Amino acid sequence: MSFAKSGLVKAHGSSFINSNSFAIASLNKLSGSSSNARTQEPHKINFTEEGNSWRKGETEEWYQQQTKLSTTFKLLEYRKERESPFFHEFIVVDLGNDTVCRFDRRGDVNNRSNVLVGEPIPSEDMAHVIAKSDMTFYPEIKRTSDLTLRMHFPQGQDILTILAVCYGIQANKNTQAYSLTRYNCYFFSWMIITATARCTVDWALLAQEETLWNNLVATVINRLSQDPGPGPKEVVTGNLALKNKAETLVPFSFVGSAYLLDTLRKALGETREQIRKSLAELILHSTIDKTMRDLSENSAQKAATHAARVHATHAAQDAAMEAVVENMWRDILSSAQGGDLWKEKCRLVGACVQKASDASAKEAGQPYRVITTPAINPARETEQPPPIAERQAWGFSTLPPAKWEIAWNDSWEKNWVSLNKPTTNDGSSDFSKTSISNRAKIAWIKAWEEACKANDRYIPLISQGVAKYVTMNLPSTTPEVLQFETDPSVIKGMVKALIPIKGSSTSSLQDWVKGRIIEHCQRVTKLTAGTQHPNKTEFEDTMYDIWACTVNCLSDVARTKTISG
Repeated sequence: MSFAKSGLVKAHGSSFINSNSFAIASLNKLSGSSSNARTQEPHKINFTEEGNSWRKGETEEWYQQQTKLSTTFKLLEYRKERESPFFHEFIVVDLGNDTVCRFDRRGDVNNRSNVLVGEPIPSEDMAHVIAKSDMTFYPEIKRTSDLTLRMHFPQGQDILTILAVCYGIQANKNTQAYSLTRYNCYFFSWMIITATARCTVDWALLAQEETLWNNLVATVINRLSQDPGPGPKEVVTGNLALKNKAETLVPFSFVGSAYLLDTLRKALGETREQIRKSLAELILHSTIDKTMRDLSENSAQKAATHAARVHATHAAQDAAMEAVVENMWRDILSSAQGGDLWKEKCRLVGACVQKASDASAKEAGQPYRVITTPAINPARETEQPPPIAERQAWGFSTLPPAKWEIAWNDSWEKNWVSLNKPTTNDGSSDFSKTSISNRAKIAWIKAWEEACKANDRYIPLISQGVAKYVTMNLPSTTPEVLQFETDPSVIKGMVKALIPIKGSSTSSLQDWVKGRIIEHCQRVTKLTAGTQHPNKTEFEDTMYDIWACTVNCLSDVARTKTISG
């Protein structure tokens, strides 16, 4: 990765190049000679200039030319040049027909002063097909660089995968340009080895295959069904201030658990496509747990809040109907129009409860607390008490009501007046309005906070359960599709952080790459005296964005193949 001393630079010995230096005369001569008949001129991978995009333009034409020869590779080498101070890194794949293709990222030497102060400069991502019989370029690879990592793909990979990664890099505004401390040849190489390994396993199968998905749902929901829920000694307080300020220990049993579990099950089913898409777009094992937690928690939260509203509204409706009977039974029995009065009052109360419940739910939020409510004494409804005495009689303190209660009262008053027909405006109408409202209101807040308490218990279990199941049952690679290893003798003489590895697990490979990233970040911070301080999270987030773009590109290829038959 050293700087060139003049306008002409070594094609494979630097991370900075003259923008026109690749197609040098000597290379043209080599390309045309019989002994190097299959060595080609380096190709600038270009997806950004006008007329160029994914599967369109100069790079697509270059790829189509390669399909006439070979685009499949089973061996990939991640190599590091020995030339200081930057030790350029690059990728070499063996195309299996006595040629290799070398992939490099470099910065334009004409802008090197800018890059030294951390500014991004134009990048040139290159692909160079070289014949193994080429006595100039092929020997130079081993002569000037060390093997950092060797990857074997027994079933083969296509260089189109690497081109898709390059497209993702060039399409991303953060990585399109070359930056010495961040999106340089190192990042280019990390992205290629991580992405090609990731291509060997389809994590999305966990949500795509029916049996695997059903097992996930059953495992998560069964865990909820077996959970005992909040214990019998939950200390409870509420938003609604009580006359008795002493906290009381009361047994807690949520009667709406069956409905809640059914709602959460349906919500989990509705997240299936989101989970499938997320698993397809995730590239790093370390990001799976948080992503699955966030996704499932958001879905469960919405579903559980809806279930709480339904549960509280039903409880309020039941309490209101009981209050209607207690207030009207004499009128119903004594009046010839008792049946009509009953129907009309039920209609009115039902509508008022629904609207008041909706208004209160918007204000209540989700406090995750239970409220102890006083026993309801029908005798208290025989006369209409004054406002303060009324609140005391119902067990409420004289403190100002909470926002949810104000919303309930305002909604109830408004809708009772607007929905009440003149025929129902009997002498006890005003009192029945208040007593029915109070009965329903107390039932509503009790049921609401019971439901919220259950949600507080079950939502984390849902998110934890999904994350744990996905992480533990994620499809993994096997030696039949991926093998990789480092050369311990070479690694020992390089950086201390670069430990030798060997295996087929993408997880261990990614941990190894992360070690490279961390070592790079520490080195940059030290060399720049803290003026540049890239971090691992920054690189991981960028890799996610590029991989998502890569997946989209490769999905287009798969769809095209399916359509063409």
